[in-house]
Amino acid sequence: MQITAIDKAETTLKSIFKHTPKAEVYLANMDIPQEWFAAVNEKLAPVGSKLHDLKIDLNDFEIGQVNFEHINDYSYVRIYLPRLIEADRILYLDSDIIVRGDLNPFLELELAKGKALAMVKDIQFMGAYNSGVMLIDYDNWQRYKLEEACISIINKKDLKITNGDQTIINMAC
Repeated sequence: MQITAIDKAETTLKSIFKHTPKAEVYLANMDIPQEWFAAVNEKLAPVGSKLHDLKIDLNDFEIGQVNFEHINDYSYVRIYLPRLIEADRILYLDSDIIVRGDLNPFLELELAKGKALAMVKDIQFMGAYNSGVMLIDYDNWQRYKLEEACISIINKKDLKITNGDQTIINMAC
């Protein structure tokens, strides 16, 4: 049996909804049927959680290089999340994350003054941060024009992007 992207996402979603009360989750996707979201939301309604269908057409975005098999063009969507989701704070999680506790405290983390995001250090690339878990502060992301900074980096033709969007985000921030 082959594990699909939706299988991974379902595992992540189940772990989020199990541990995080009244969670509002956006699932960026190109083609997951609306009926699937309706069925999930029917199960979530009694606990006050909701799964939003965030349809994405990659043609609407600047997409950079992808050099690793486990990274695809879709990973660049996280650069655009503050444009796509109305929220003071956005907690981005890769679809292969297993949540083992309430995520609400992460949304309330105090970021260093003026910082636009919090990320964990990457254990594979020393000195870099991993974009698989990111807390984005909307106001500071906009204040520092980080989407524009990322797009500017993506458009540099002579730049070697080694780790997809993660390289871009590390350079911009």
